[in-house]
Amino acid sequence: MMAPSIRKPTSHPAPRTQHPEPSRTFKVVLAYDGTDFSGFQRQSNARSVQQALEEALAPIEGRAVVVSGAGRTDSGVHALGQVASFKLSNAISAPDLKLALNAAFNATSSTDVRVLGSTAIGL
Repeated sequence: MMAPSIRKPTSHPAPRTQHPEPSRTFKVVLAYDGTDFSGFQRQSNARSVQQALEEALAPIEGRAVVVSGAGRTDSGVHALGQVASFKLSNAISAPDLKLALNAAFNATSSTDVRVLGSTAIGL
């Protein structure tokens, strides 16, 4: 009688995990004419500055981007120096981001919003 053979476990490579691209936080300084906006904060039933900025960022990032405002304005209120922030994994530089956002606003007839400055924050 033969001794039962002992099977060695087969060695499988460890599953590969995909690491998301590191994200960077950007701060933008905005100016806008609030006449046609319901305010800064996104609303389900009206146009907002936050929505316009998120829509301009989506093609740059290739996915939806959530914007946080440093403050809010009411309907019809203008701003010069409104600060907002968001995270991007895109390797775009801060000066190129400013140009890309303003180009996106021009392309969509959102000429009532302008990015005055853009800064990468953090490490």
